[in-house]
Amino acid sequence: MKINIEGDEYRLVHFGYMLKFYRQEQKMTQSELADGIISISYLSKIENKYVDPPDEIKELLCSKLGINETQLRQVPILDLCQKWFQSLFLRNINSSVMLYKQLCSNKQLITVQDMNHLFEIHKLRYYLIQNDKQKIEEQFQKLQLLSPYFTDAESFYWLKFIGQYYFSREKYKKAIDYFQKSLDRLTYIEVSKKEEKHDVFYMIALSASYIRETYTTLIHAQQTLIYYQKQYNFKRTAQCYLLLGISHSRMQDYEAAMNSYQQAKKIADRINNINLQTKCYQNIGYLFSECKQSEQAIEYYKKSFVLRAEPEKQLYPIIGLMKEYYRIHDLIHAKEWLDKGLAIVEEDDQSIYRYELDVYNQLINKVSSKLEEIILEKIIPFADEKQLYLKKTAYLEILATHYYGQRKYKLAATYYNHALHTTKAVEGR
Repeated sequence: MKINIEGDEYRLVHFGYMLKFYRQEQKMTQSELADGIISISYLSKIENKYVDPPDEIKELLCSKLGINETQLRQVPILDLCQKWFQSLFLRNINSSVMLYKQLCSNKQLITVQDMNHLFEIHKLRYYLIQNDKQKIEEQFQKLQLLSPYFTDAESFYWLKFIGQYYFSREKYKKAIDYFQKSLDRLTYIEVSKKEEKHDVFYMIALSASYIRETYTTLIHAQQTLIYYQKQYNFKRTAQCYLLLGISHSRMQDYEAAMNSYQQAKKIADRINNINLQTKCYQNIGYLFSECKQSEQAIEYYKKSFVLRAEPEKQLYPIIGLMKEYYRIHDLIHAKEWLDKGLAIVEEDDQSIYRYELDVYNQLINKVSSKLEEIILEKIIPFADEKQLYLKKTAYLEILATHYYGQRKYKLAATYYNHALHTTKAVEGR
């Protein structure tokens, strides 16, 4: 993603807009600045980048403003914007922060150069990367008011970032809708259409994977995989292989799933990307669990756990290990991992991880007084809201099994049927 501002065009744009900025800063009219040097209409053409005046005209205009031409080139604001946009696109956090601070200190120049809308739109992306929830909401509301005035090119980024906004809020269906809408405006951006297109395709595939729209995931992940392989973008190639592996696993094509995970793992090792390695181990562990190979599942979950430095991210393998040990009736180890998980999450946390830990706390410790409440009042509404239908099915089956063990066969049958209908509904979408 790049704005074409290089060479002579960049110099022309920069001089005209900077001249306008300093003139307005000194509260000087076009007539006053042009008087005795050039016509007002010619000055207007300079300021609006229609013409590039000779050096002697530039010197006379700068002299009248009490500045020199060098001052007009000290802050290459368009270049800074381009670099900032690119750092956001690449999720380069350190560079994004540094460039954002530079741009904020020259905010007036951004406005003068007609970059204000793009700057404000990309601020939403910046806050999303920073995970600054308050600023995200404030910026989102601000942009909604500005959106009727966006150009088609600006609308592409606005719609794309709305998609990322909803993705961050785990509203994956809405995210997909806006990602697809953004593609309708793709033709209006000046360059890097393929790069932007496949970035959106990847986000559609990722969003679809969360809500088990397996066909959508496969189609978009396969297209992006081909593109990123040709671009030698190793990280994104590995991420595409992971999505393909998850999709094949859901279709019970376990051999294809393992091949995809192994391809992802090979790349992750090659580029020494720990985050990708942990995801590979986690998904391979889950694949072994699906194949009822608990020893291998536990081995890979533990590898994923060891590599994760942040406690919050350790929850993924912790919950996997807790469930796997419980499944093979090793309650001692299951409780060990349950306790590790409970030590990480806050008591009032309203995430799916907290709810899952609460359910297994009941199961592992063989107390079921709150099992029905947790599943029916917390997990099921959460799963419905986030469209996490696999979770919903799994916990309906847990509740059915619980009632069956209590010889409440009618209730057990009710929830087994509910789980079955949920599964069919997902498969039929």
